[in-house]
Amino acid sequence: MHAIRWARQGCNPGSIIFNITYEYALAAVRTVAAKENLTYELHWDPETPPWALTPHQLLGSDPHPENIGPNATRIHEATYVDDNVFFICDETAEGTLQKARCLLSIVGQEFGKAGLQLNTDPGKTEAILSLRGPSSRRLWRQLREQGLPRLHGMDGNPPVLPQGRASTGRPAVSCGIVDSYRHLGSIKNENGSPLQDSKARANAMFITYTQLAHRVFC
Repeated sequence: MHAIRWARQGCNPGSIIFNITYEYALAAVRTVAAKENLTYELHWDPETPPWALTPHQLLGSDPHPENIGPNATRIHEATYVDDNVFFICDETAEGTLQKARCLLSIVGQEFGKAGLQLNTDPGKTEAILSLRGPSSRRLWRQLREQGLPRLHGMDGNPPVLPQGRASTGRPAVSCGIVDSYRHLGSIKNENGSPLQDSKARANAMFITYTQLAHRVFC
């Protein structure tokens, strides 16, 4: 399946074709990501709130099996129309970075096969990285060597993935690395704090209130 570009905006059949093509490409991304071991199972217990669980309990890697919830849900991505959020994690900073590079290449390649191109402009396709532990500072220095940090997909000679498996070569694609990102009206940041989003919503509310108050009370 391959979409033809430069379709007229507002064309109803074109929107339907785009949605079908987008889902086709997304299904291919899910398949390849699963083969590369880039999808995860979240383990949960209906009697325990998620925030009461440790990351190891959620990911099923807790050394004590009795602490792992009885239910598991496989996580691929969060999709809303044509907006996607992909989740990557690893026990090491190097593993997290290389998995993110691999997934970015997979998305770029599979979408390209369907005639779709990633928009890597600021505010469009971006990455939020949380690197912790040994080598994290060295990796951040390398990412910032050429100015603003960018996440580069794997080229023809990709590095070895954390499990010791070499991933197949994919066309290089890159996107910016940011501290926060606005997705569906909400601001997400690297440390998970809601403070930045709360401030932005409060400022927007104040601006709207000022405009209405000027009309009502003046």
